[in-house]
Amino acid sequence: MNEFQILVFLGLPGIGRITVKKIIDKKPPLNDNNNYEDYVQTIKDIVPNAAKKISLNDVMKSFSYANGILEECEKLKIIPVGYNNKLYPEQLKDLGKKSPVLIYAKGNLSLLKSTKNIAIIGTRNISIEGLKAGSYITKQFVNKGYTIVSGLAKGCDTVGHKVCLDNGGKTIAVLASGLDIVYPKDNIALAKRILKNGCLISEYPPNTEVMSNYFIERDRIQSGLSKGIVVIETNTKGGTMHTVKFGLEQGRKVACINYKEDLILPSNAGNRMLINDKTAFSLSSENIDQYIELLNQSNNLNDVIEQGTFEF
Repeated sequence: MNEFQILVFLGLPGIGRITVKKIIDKKPPLNDNNNYEDYVQTIKDIVPNAAKKISLNDVMKSFSYANGILEECEKLKIIPVGYNNKLYPEQLKDLGKKSPVLIYAKGNLSLLKSTKNIAIIGTRNISIEGLKAGSYITKQFVNKGYTIVSGLAKGCDTVGHKVCLDNGGKTIAVLASGLDIVYPKDNIALAKRILKNGCLISEYPPNTEVMSNYFIERDRIQSGLSKGIVVIETNTKGGTMHTVKFGLEQGRKVACINYKEDLILPSNAGNRMLINDKTAFSLSSENIDQYIELLNQSNNLNDVIEQGTFEF
């Protein structure tokens, strides 16, 4: 199924990502993009309950919707990448029914096929200690050839992207909006800098404004693209925990910077909680290589001896 066909299905009433993924998996014989009846019949065959609410007129409107998005993408030099496209990241297919059926990309598209990725995430309200530790850790991963994945938010995300670029690395920013709408606006210049050698991606078409639930949806893609997830700094209930949760569901190994007792703050208390719960690898300034070895093994984190705290 090509990008146009996916967009037509996504534009129909009552049809969402999970239903479209079900349709893609059935490999319907949609040889003619312009045959409205084929789309209605496909839905009748695969999701009959949804078909009751869909008319040929709905399909015609969705054709216009799909063409409009593709025209806007061409104008903005954004590339739509459907689930069956050879550029589609293989690791996102591991997400099953939670896989995005179509993503939008701009920049260095070869990074979509990168598998040596590490997600650098954390609070928007980064502390001085978090800034120092996050900068050090990010630089180490860049020097070891990892592509840095993050969400272009303020704080820890910005540190991950900037330090990566400052050290000649490559980075992928996953947005919770259309690629033509950078949020926060403070990071517009950073987004432009990323485009020189990195990549911006989103699940949302151009002109899509940020919504709160889009951040959570975005988080599953950040973790899904990555071999591991490194938490620079998070409180116990921050949005970072969504990415951690998705990562654990996806079988990704989570690591948290382990701050010394006298440096434990509300903004990094989540790090210690995840370490104490044996949910996350205890990351220090001395054991990055051990964590990298763990990324390529099937070892459970509970089998790993807790390491020391981060030395500044």
